[in-house]
Amino acid sequence: MATIKSLESRIVELERQIARLSARFSVPRKPRKNWLSSMAGCMAGYPEFEEVVRLGREWRESFRPDEELDDSMRADEPSSGDASRTGAKRRKTKRVC
Repeated sequence: MATIKSLESRIVELERQIARLSARFSVPRKPRKNWLSSMAGCMAGYPEFEEVVRLGREWRESFRPDEELDDSMRADEPSSGDASRTGAKRRKTKRVC
């Protein structure tokens, strides 16, 4: 069993640590700079980045329902009548972006 002296010394040490931590966190910190602001535009002019953007756009557009596609993208697809005659099922799409 711990003696009263040892308990008192432990309490004093805990109070000291609490005071130190309270002082440390009571001082307001400067807000951090938004990391996205520092990254925006850093890849401008790189053709590889333009390709990444293009591929990302194509990938996102692949999830769009057919009604949202413009006429130029729809030209290569069979009409809905063709799909029903051949028994082919239309691809279900899910928007993720």
